[in-house]
Amino acid sequence: MEYEFLYDSITGGFHVKISSEQAVFGRWLSEEIGKSADELEKVFNVIDLANASPHQELRLIGKEFTLTLNQMEAEVTANVMQADELGDDYAEQDLYVELDGHAASCGIEDLVLLLNAWQDFIQN
Repeated sequence: MEYEFLYDSITGGFHVKISSEQAVFGRWLSEEIGKSADELEKVFNVIDLANASPHQELRLIGKEFTLTLNQMEAEVTANVMQADELGDDYAEQDLYVELDGHAASCGIEDLVLLLNAWQDFIQN
């Protein structure tokens, strides 16, 4: 996963740009985690739980995005795209929603590397 961290000296905001196929991770990190050490710690704790529970899927539901984790993979999905909210009409009509730009996945190791780098960036 390729990424670049940015600091906006005017607004004091921290942002991350990630390669286009995984850009939603950047939006999730910037918007849901931001510079909150508590939110970052919460994600690390859920990753630890996922690693300890091999056949379990865990979710962190945020305001805009949901992070879904299992022992091998992490997925970020925009909450507006959650299948439960779409209803049965879509399934009955064989309709689908285009998830491009609203969902992405990566390995747990890549996510941990990203989060550690983000933590270093926002603390310095």
